[in-house]
Amino acid sequence: HTVAISRTDSKAEEARGFGAAEFLASSDAAAMDASKGTFDMLLNTVSGNAGVDEYLALLKPRGTMACVGLPEKTEKSKMFLHSLVLQEKNLCGSYLGPYADYGEMLEFACRHGVAPMVELYPMARVNEAIDRIRENKARYRCVLTSEETGVDPAARM
Repeated sequence: HTVAISRTDSKAEEARGFGAAEFLASSDAAAMDASKGTFDMLLNTVSGNAGVDEYLALLKPRGTMACVGLPEKTEKSKMFLHSLVLQEKNLCGSYLGPYADYGEMLEFACRHGVAPMVELYPMARVNEAIDRIRENKARYRCVLTSEETGVDPAARM
């Protein structure tokens, strides 16, 4: 059972389109409170600095939160250790898997028709792509293309 979590409801429809059975807006205090202690595992892909404790509270005892996104190096995370220790919760991270896993992952994606959701921009529009990222409007990655690739960026946006 997959539940997507985001700050607001703005991504709810997309999340369900990606296969989420439910959606939880982390800005909805009542919904977050009602969800406390209900998750076995959280996969945290946030690239910004999100409050760790509020997500750890969603986990059942002995649950795990795996972090694969990172905030800027200048941003320090804070965590109340009681959020982990008292209910034996786990916090782990993974930056990159072994190179051998990449081939297996790509084969799986090809076999099952899994493709990334990206916005393609020619190099001449690099500033526009950067602005969309800075304004948190990109869905979900901006990819720069070279005119030599033969890919029409307008066809995928």
